[in-house]
Amino acid sequence: MIACVDAQMERICAALKTHGLLENTWIIFAADHGDFMGEKGLFEKCEVPYGCLTHVPLILVPPRGQDRPGPAVVEHLVQSVDLFPTMLGLAGLPVPEYTQGLDLMQWLHAGAEAPLHQRLFAQVGDYHGNLTNTFPGGTFKSGRRKALVQSVRTTDHLYIRDDQFGDEAYDLNADPLELSNRLSEGTDPPAWAAAMRAEVEAWQEECVALRRELGVIPGARSF
Repeated sequence: MIACVDAQMERICAALKTHGLLENTWIIFAADHGDFMGEKGLFEKCEVPYGCLTHVPLILVPPRGQDRPGPAVVEHLVQSVDLFPTMLGLAGLPVPEYTQGLDLMQWLHAGAEAPLHQRLFAQVGDYHGNLTNTFPGGTFKSGRRKALVQSVRTTDHLYIRDDQFGDEAYDLNADPLELSNRLSEGTDPPAWAAAMRAEVEAWQEECVALRRELGVIPGARSF
């Protein structure tokens, strides 16, 4: 899979070079989700926001000849919704007030020394019956989640809100592979878990309010 993606990126860059477009083209390489590659004994993907599925590639390449802000690997937390305001900024377009993400380039130009985000949110599921079986390239119909599964992640902890199968909480410093659920039966819930659950609930309320403000119809999909 990786070799195939590499080959297609090579074709794209070669075409841009042929047409003289590398000098004014930004290349943004990202992904919508990761895949299990043996984590938790699983392969492919399923609808749960574990780190192996939410930690995706993100590479920003400026037009050829422009060294801004320069080659660097940034370890701080960023999220996919940051790409929208980032691309608007690169195009010199205004960013709508309702935008949830932040402009990555402004942050990088400032040195990116302080974290851009203290926590990241993610959710999956609840397709209102409009998305079923996408196997073999995706998910079995039986693996679709009827309700939203939501999470909040910091550099130290992960909390997953799952009303169907039960919440999960992981100490990423002691358990980076997310194997020991701190909310499992027989264990005392850590103090930080309740606070993170409250953060997920507040974030959901924010998203629902924004959905109403923008007039988004839940479940309205084109496929």
